Amino acid sequence: MVGLSALVPVLGCDSQGSIPLALEVKDGAASGVSGRGNEIEIVVKTSPGVDLTYAGQTKSTGDRATESFTVPKSGLKLGKNLFMVAAFKGGLLSKQSATASAEWDATPKGLLRIFAAGGDTEATLSCSGTLCGTPAFKATKSGKLPIEIESALEAQITVEGQKTPASPGKRGKLDVDLLAKLPKTMVGQTERVALALSMEAGGAKAEDTLDLAGPLLADLGAAELAKVDHGPVAFAGDAPGGEPRMLVAVGVPGTKLVVVGKAGTFADVDLVAVAKPVERFFGCGKTDAAGIIYTDLDVTVFDRRTAKQVGTRKLRADRVACPPTQTAGQLRGAVREDDIKRVLGELLKK
Repeated sequence: MVGLSALVPVLGCDSQGSIPLALEVKDGAASGVSGRGNEIEIVVKTSPGVDLTYAGQTKSTGDRATESFTVPKSGLKLGKNLFMVAAFKGGLLSKQSATASAEWDATPKGLLRIFAAGGDTEATLSCSGTLCGTPAFKATKSGKLPIEIESALEAQITVEGQKTPASPGKRGKLDVDLLAKLPKTMVGQTERVALALSMEAGGAKAEDTLDLAGPLLADLGAAELAKVDHGPVAFAGDAPGGEPRMLVAVGVPGTKLVVVGKAGTFADVDLVAVAKPVERFFGCGKTDAAGIIYTDLDVTVFDRRTAKQVGTRKLRADRVACPPTQTAGQLRGAVREDDIKRVLGELLKK
């Protein structure tokens, strides 16, 4: 049976009798116990007074019905591993015996741990799977995700096309290019990052995915699009732009990316609207103790591929009623997202 935990009961009999015998293989990494990530445990369920043998090791259950053997993952192979336990009970005249076997599929999730190795962005990516050596990762402002990879076996690890060797006690190091993920990422679906990885060891190969969650990709995407006011923003596989169908606004307070027009990936973005907040105060009494701070937007729209300016717009914040008393403090008013989409939508093809 294959998996992180396999229970394979096999009953062995001879002319003198039989012994109940069942094996369960447990991954130490899945147990949550510190220091057990690089081993597996073979749990043997039998009866009291039984001698058990596995790979040259012998143990007695004594007055218990359960015993276990610890197996270092460094002695396993990538893929299916077969474990066999023999059981003996009684003397020469009443000897009983049995054997049982179980399979464990050694996959990247059971053999690898990935750790954060730096980064200076405010946003983080959380990690909660068995591949995760640390619960959170940070990227650099240039869009690289520094990671370290620990392997229970001598192996070659590839993450998003980048390779590194890794082995017990020696972590491999990579800087994953998150910006390379943008061209195929839907602009409105930036809360998750899936990193493809593969592991090669002893002539075998297995693939897996490191799943991360958080707003980091949205931050990087917004920062990349905002560069259009200094020059063209190109993505891998860019096609010549035709009539604009998709516009994305960046710089809107409280919203990283506002999609206008047809939904698509970052590579599908035709126009980029760079918004600059402008605050103004509207007093509601004789003093500034009560009033409204309005945040308007000065918007400049560029062709992403050429950085050519195609228009400007001034968007006024939505009106807010004055507080009933001067002691109510200051309120705030902002541009509604619906107004952003309506006004900037005029720049797209009808």
